[in-house]
Amino acid sequence: MNTNRAKTYVVFVLLMLGIMLVTTSCGNDEADNKALADGYEREYEQAYNNLVGSLSNYTLNSIEDAKHIALTFDDVWTKDNEIKDKVRKQVINNHSDLPVLLIYAKALEIRETDSYRPLTRTNAELYKMALDKINQIPDGYNGVLADAIKKDKERIKKDYNSAQGIIDDIKAESAKQLHIGDAEFRIKEIYGEPKKINRTVTGEREHKQYVYDGFYIYTDDGIVTAFED
Repeated sequence: MNTNRAKTYVVFVLLMLGIMLVTTSCGNDEADNKALADGYEREYEQAYNNLVGSLSNYTLNSIEDAKHIALTFDDVWTKDNEIKDKVRKQVINNHSDLPVLLIYAKALEIRETDSYRPLTRTNAELYKMALDKINQIPDGYNGVLADAIKKDKERIKKDYNSAQGIIDDIKAESAKQLHIGDAEFRIKEIYGEPKKINRTVTGEREHKQYVYDGFYIYTDDGIVTAFED
């Protein structure tokens, strides 16, 4: 009987020790998780402050910094970290202006303004991307940097319209030019009637030489293939 009681006591003690270990382990896990969450919160709050500062400075370098900061708030970096993702969402919810500032930072980085880089004919698509991005910000936004955002909306639209005008001019000018690979009928559309057309046939292929003052145009089977002065 005493032996049975001793065994029962031993089992009881072991069970209690097990419960204590589990409880201690859970407590440690909770403490560790809280420490992690607190650390992430400090990081994201600092990132928010740095974002506002970089956008306020409004230099080429600070805008690039702002873009990199904005990217740290993308969920791609937290999808495998439940604690960090929860903190990220909470910080975004805590600052009603943060979603707008994230859009603003990315729009400014896309935009290659004439203040930073010369307006070129290749920038139309970049300006369109920037315009589409910044237009995601509601017109009635009145939070942090609201005045700057409103001005940049107007500037980006102006940049896009200017760049698009350059693209349209280039396309119109290009339409007046003949290129290798163009259809043969374009020759007369652009240069008018030639002095003469020399025609030869090799096998099943037709070759032509259009003779103009000072230059020749060659075609094979109705396609422009070469120019010669």
